Amino acid sequence: MGIRLLHRRTAPAEPHAGARPDAAAAPPLRVPAFAAAASTARVPADLRTTLRRTATALRRARLRVAARRRLWTEVGRGCLDLVLARLPRPDRTRTVTVFVSAPPEPAPRNGPAPQEPDATP
Repeated sequence: MGIRLLHRRTAPAEPHAGARPDAAAAPPLRVPAFAAAASTARVPADLRTTLRRTATALRRARLRVAARRRLWTEVGRGCLDLVLARLPRPDRTRTVTVFVSAPPEPAPRNGPAPQEPDATP
């Protein structure tokens, strides 16, 4: 456990030395959760901080929904694979392999190449 966890734990209640065991505990004081007398710290937030926190919360919620949708998609695909594996497969079609070859190139000529009409000797 880290230091943060140790500091955030509430201290266990200790009985008073003069308290009787059969005495009823005093009811807790009725204080609103975010009142000035509440035990939680009140940090004032301006509009910019409020908008930033709201945008972050919405972004995280959208990511959680996308992750949940992705998990359900994987479950659906797995079930579909199981169903398709149980279906009988059709017979494999017979295939015929055809080899195609190009015609042979003409044989190279023997001797000098013919001269063009405008060529100079």
